[in-house]
Amino acid sequence: MNQSESITALVKALIQFQAECPNPSKNRRGDKGAYANIADYLEAAQPVLAKHKLAVTQLLTAMENGQRALQTTLLHETGEFISSVTPLPEPEVVTSKKTGNKLMSDTQRIGNDITYFRRYAYAAILGMASEDNDGGAPLNMDGDFIAWAESMIDQGHSGQDVIKQLKNQGFKPSKTQTQKIMDMVRNPFEILGQMADAIADGNVLLADQILANESEQVQEEVWRKASKENLGMSKAKFRELVNEERAEQQANSGDY
Repeated sequence: MNQSESITALVKALIQFQAECPNPSKNRRGDKGAYANIADYLEAAQPVLAKHKLAVTQLLTAMENGQRALQTTLLHETGEFISSVTPLPEPEVVTSKKTGNKLMSDTQRIGNDITYFRRYAYAAILGMASEDNDGGAPLNMDGDFIAWAESMIDQGHSGQDVIKQLKNQGFKPSKTQTQKIMDMVRNPFEILGQMADAIADGNVLLADQILANESEQVQEEVWRKASKENLGMSKAKFRELVNEERAEQQANSGDY
């Protein structure tokens, strides 16, 4: 963390801000539950920040080793500031072994990472937290919890490492939640790549078996990623191919 020589006025204003600023509610719905996104944090904070002559900037920068990073700075009208730098993960390029085609968009991965880290860095520097609509239900696998775990896994952390860090931050995942996290470690793009290779070889049923070997959670994640990255293969289209292949096999077996 970096800061100006004096932060006396900034601290005083920040105390007043935290006393008045509401936390954003998890009013948005995703495929895995309710959450508050960066726009919700901005909407809740900016009027109160302005009232107390505060502002937050978030700029892309680079570490000394060249790694991309996000610099979040809290500024006061006196010129006082505190600033933090968050390293950003490099996008993983995943391709089909047979075709060499990318199974994900670098731009989309980078954009997703920046959005995740903007939200957490913004909340951290201001001391904000999103609130459940039911007024404080136990933390579950919805919203920020899922987003944080996915972001960590996308950076290459193991399932056990993610669980350890969650516990260090006060989360207490149940056995079911722990299994979901471990399932998330399975790279959906790797599975999609294996399926694409099987389909390219004309073996649609093998692709179906590859997917069937995974848990329901992983299968859902595979189709979610396929849809999000616009890979040209939907669940409905794939099932249609599988059904056609099985019907053809049955027809051929009836010829003998």
